[in-house]
Amino acid sequence: MKDNKEINLNKSFIFSALKSNDMRLNIKSFLVNLSDNEVFFLGKECLREDISPDPFALDSTSEYLPIFLKSGGFVTLRTSPININFKKDENFNYQLRNKEKFKKNKISLSYSPIKVIEFEQLNKKLKNFSSDEFFLKIEYKYEGKEFYCITKCEYINFDYNVEKKSDENSYLQPICGYIPFEYNGKVFASYMVKHLKDNFNGRLNILLREQSYLFNNVKGSFIKKFIKLLINKIFFFIKKNAFTKYITIENSRITFFQYGGDDV
Repeated sequence: MKDNKEINLNKSFIFSALKSNDMRLNIKSFLVNLSDNEVFFLGKECLREDISPDPFALDSTSEYLPIFLKSGGFVTLRTSPININFKKDENFNYQLRNKEKFKKNKISLSYSPIKVIEFEQLNKKLKNFSSDEFFLKIEYKYEGKEFYCITKCEYINFDYNVEKKSDENSYLQPICGYIPFEYNGKVFASYMVKHLKDNFNGRLNILLREQSYLFNNVKGSFIKKFIKLLINKIFFFIKKNAFTKYITIENSRITFFQYGGDDV
């Protein structure tokens, strides 16, 4: 944050070049690793395409999710519903790319003043069906390191009671994704959710997308459990890409805000 200014996600972009093709991507969210002085910028996701008159005439499709590092590195998350993977590393496709190969990448950032919105104010705006844009900053510690991320608040749950001016049961529950998340030295796409009340600061709930067995929640009767475990064993090399890794962080902080004023 620069003197109460923050990166404006509406006005910041990434320009990327690969071979003869250039791209401009919106920055959907970013993660700051304060301990390692690194920033992960997550670009707009898209489907695999060919640069041709027939862009979807491909043998297979996958989601392309690019993450650009402030230090110059590049992470690509290419995920299809199912992967054939004989490697021991279940998430082998989450890899940092060679920095020298992506020298043409340019992260164009615009900074704007921000106005913090308190819980009661945001709750009231939502109950009045406000069409304003809201953003949020999530601060937390994980694996001994300090982080914060910023994203647009595109989906938020809230109580609605038109008759009472004040309700002790008022709540806000934003769910945000995709957001970069560092786990075991790698970066993953994640969803984050937190339940908030006026005097209550709930834990931060995180789901990471990872490669996992076809049946990761082995529940049901003995026969069903046996069949699921047997299928996992026989088809160990077939992995699905899904949001299955569940992480909770007890201490975190969410700040809601809006952009306003002159850009830098």
